[in-house]
Amino acid sequence: MAQKANAFVVGRGDVGMMLIKLLEVKGHRVKHSLRAKDGLFAAEKRIKSWQGPPSTDADLAAFLDPNIDAVNVAFIAIPTHVDDEGRTAMRYIDYFLSRNIPVVTCEKGALSHHFGRLKPHLGRIGYAATVGGGTDMIECLRRRQLQDADAIVYVVLNGTLNKIWDQVVRGEAFDSAVAEAQALRYAEPNGSDSLGIVNGELRDIRMKIAVLYNLAFANPGGPFLTASYSSSAQKGDGFVSTALSEDDIQHLTSWDTRYRYVVTFASIPDYNRGYAGGSNFANPGRWEIKGSFQNIKALSPTDIWLQQLPDVFNGFHIKKSGSKDTGHFGGGPGAGPETTAEAMIRDMNRLLNQ
Repeated sequence: MAQKANAFVVGRGDVGMMLIKLLEVKGHRVKHSLRAKDGLFAAEKRIKSWQGPPSTDADLAAFLDPNIDAVNVAFIAIPTHVDDEGRTAMRYIDYFLSRNIPVVTCEKGALSHHFGRLKPHLGRIGYAATVGGGTDMIECLRRRQLQDADAIVYVVLNGTLNKIWDQVVRGEAFDSAVAEAQALRYAEPNGSDSLGIVNGELRDIRMKIAVLYNLAFANPGGPFLTASYSSSAQKGDGFVSTALSEDDIQHLTSWDTRYRYVVTFASIPDYNRGYAGGSNFANPGRWEIKGSFQNIKALSPTDIWLQQLPDVFNGFHIKKSGSKDTGHFGGGPGAGPETTAEAMIRDMNRLLNQ
């Protein structure tokens, strides 16, 4: 019989509240939940307040230790803020793992900035919701054992940008498409205008690329990729990135184009360079990684596949050297609170019943 959860949920935003709802609908118990600005909750009642998270690990332990009796899984459902780089999430992950409580996370900063610290504990961490939403993309690519393959892997891993440009191609105005993504709670909580929101998604993409590379493409001994970046060319463990400008948006949304944001992992030459604005480039090992807007008006197999990924869908397409193997996966929605929460619950079931 499948084990039921006695859960602790860190985060009471869109994803956290959806997670609490779905856990209870599925017959699990949410023992406590935590919101940074308010404190600790049991059901919908606040039972303990704080003025911001405790400043030291000892203070955090003193706050949480009396409230984790019988907890058998912890969920980290918080966003990664611009200057945080996953440090807040790492404190919670370290805390729960040190008390032998498995962790399920949708937060990307910890795995993209602190992978070396977390790697020895991956067997007790659920991370499917960090990349690919409901597609289980990480595990699908891990099973293909691509570390030494000669291939190009095309990946769509940001459902928000895919939805925005899918709407633009269908004739919707750019600002309206961004507003719709916001209203549906797809967009990351960064940026105050359309351009800022899209550039916030490019930062989200850097973190997702780092997580996906480290888990599915890197050799067990590394080198590993971090989501740090600069604006000058360099080879190493971070990114070279360029932000989008208003001029870039005007070009990328013009009537005679059909752009989508595509991330390419290539261990063989890839001659499609993509649009320069909004690019993310990294070369930590044998894989050259490039994220860029690509015009998919042509009818190549990759273009046709990309045109079949509508709305917030994520997926991948593999082109191997010297063969016709073009294994592809266009699994499903990659953004949204319910999609994310469902992916986290699947991870929870695996951890509790393995």
